Amino acid sequence: MKSTKSKNESDALRESEQNFRDLVENLQDGVVIADENARHIYVNPKFSEITGYTRDELLNMTGWDFTRPEDYANLKQKMKERMAGKPVRTHYDRIIVRKDGTEVPVEMSTTITTWQGKKRPMAVVHDLTKRKRAEEEILKLSKVVETTPEAAVITDMHGNIEYVNQGLLILSGFEDDSLIIGKSIFLFSSEKGAKQLQEKIIPTILSEGKWRGEVPVKRKDSSLFPAEMICSLILDEESSPKYLLSQYHDITKRKETEEALKESEKKYRLLAENSLDVIPGPGFNGICCHLFRQCSGDHDKRNIGESTPSIFQCFKTGITGKRHIA
Repeated sequence: MKSTKSKNESDALRESEQNFRDLVENLQDGVVIADENARHIYVNPKFSEITGYTRDELLNMTGWDFTRPEDYANLKQKMKERMAGKPVRTHYDRIIVRKDGTEVPVEMSTTITTWQGKKRPMAVVHDLTKRKRAEEEILKLSKVVETTPEAAVITDMHGNIEYVNQGLLILSGFEDDSLIIGKSIFLFSSEKGAKQLQEKIIPTILSEGKWRGEVPVKRKDSSLFPAEMICSLILDEESSPKYLLSQYHDITKRKETEEALKESEKKYRLLAENSLDVIPGPGFNGICCHLFRQCSGDHDKRNIGESTPSIFQCFKTGITGKRHIA
């Protein structure tokens, strides 16, 4: 009876380990299990790829074989405390020294698991090489962008914000970038602006590498202001799209001035069209630009293009009954 129970437990253990292998063999993160002496007793293919060692080589190694000398003391203390059941950080960054001597930044997620009936330390190892490289690129770009007087934002190709300069914080009303980094660029878009971004701006940038035009920008308080946006594509070393750099210039005052001029012109024209007197106002180079009918009912435009003195001569001699406005 005991023999049968023992066999069933053994079969269940083997099945559990096989299920584990099936799960982790194709993971995009490295997985390693060690014994009480830190010797590897299981590694998955990704861990082999990260370290540059074969599976057989790794099963004859310990975690210390690719640890920098300056990291020994700290990592040994962590393992000692973890095996003793003391609370320790389970997520941390470290450097792995590869077989060829190069260093790889990784993120370690550690825990205790049961392997072959015993408690064993297990680590999930995430390669940070691409992320670190991206952070370095963003740092270089930010140093350049920080000096520009315009508001600027850098996003990845999914529209996630990687960096904003002080100019953008001021323009958008945010106190610091912690409320922005990692968010979507649509954070600054109205419904109309988001549609413009999706249907026109992004396709143009991807096809031509840049875009320039006017967009409505949303502040933190949801108010909108008009801005001129200059957006350009940043490529990686393989000439593939990597980031989008967008710069914004607030054109509120310019828009207000344009509207004021339109309103002024509208009022001036209305005054001219309803006046019974000639309203002199030559256009460029003294050439008449517009003529309006007077009480004589003369509607033709035969004086358009004539010099202002000649028009006045017509008025003086009574030849025409028109008035004009520049």
